[in-house]
Order: sequence, then structure tokens, then C-alpha cells
Amino acid sequence: MAILKKQRYGLPDVLFGLLIGIPNYFSSRFLLLSLSDIPAVIAYPTFSAGTIVLVALFGKMLFKETFTRKKLIALTLILIALALLNLPA
Repeated sequence: MAILKKQRYGLPDVLFGLLIGIPNYFSSRFLLLSLSDIPAVIAYPTFSAGTIVLVALFGKMLFKETFTRKKLIALTLILIALALLNLPA
């Protein structure tokens, strides 16, 4: 888009793009690889809920975010749901 709109971008823009793009690429790749061994009804919700938990934890560590009571309850419910989803059938 930057090229089409003829916007300028520099090294920080490219580095930030790589910083975001590389983990995003590998998370998608590993999700697709997991579908060969794990049913989609387990893989997709686990991936989505796990992403929410990881983002919350990184926000706490990197940006010193505070967890309100509602956020803690939500994260606890997500973790319980992940545990229940991954119980052997």
C-alpha cells in the first residue's frame, strides 16, 4: 500500500513489519500443520483462545497493564475452556 500511495517508509517501518510479520507467519504455519494431527474443532478454538491469553500476558509484562476483576475472570474462563477442550475424548 505504501508503494501504491507513494508514501515514504524507512528502516524502522521495515523492522517493525518484520517484528510483527515473522511471528504471524509462523503462528499461521504451525496452525495449518497442526490440522494434520488435531481436529479443526479443537485446533481453531485452542489457537484463538491461546492467542488471547498470550496477548494479555505480553501486555502485562511489556506495557505494565493492570488486570481488572473482569479481565481476570475472563482469562480464567478461557483457561478452563482450553483445559476442557483438550481433555481426551
